[in-house]
Order: sequence, then C-alpha cells, then structure tokens
Amino acid sequence: MVSASKLIRRLANDERGQDLVEYGLLVSIFALGCLVIFPDIEAGLRTAFGNWGTSAVDSSWIPDAPLP
Repeated sequence: MVSASKLIRRLANDERGQDLVEYGLLVSIFALGCLVIFPDIEAGLRTAFGNWGTSAVDSSWIPDAPLP
C-alpha cells in the first residue's frame, strides 16, 4: 500500500498530461476574453455588416489623418 505522502509526491512530480492542461487553460482564457470583448464590438460589427453592399460602406469608416 502506498502512503499518502508518497502518492502526493509522485503526483506532484509527474508531468504527463501537463500540455493538455495548459492548452485547456489557454482556450478557456481566450474564450473568456471573447465573451468580455464581444459585447463591446457587437454594435460596430452589426453596423458594418448591415451596410455591406450599400453605398454606406464607403463612409462607414474614415481613417485618421496620417502623421507628419
């Protein structure tokens, strides 16, 4: 029978599956960021795609003047 301290030490030193956990964390952080940012840009996207194919596309975005 394996003691609890040996089991904990063995699990702490075992690195198998570490990459999968890291990728899972990255995907979850990316998804959370998308959920936070998307409501802010939703109105602009809706307007831009709503104007697609009309003459309003030409005036929907006016770039800033170039820097000297």
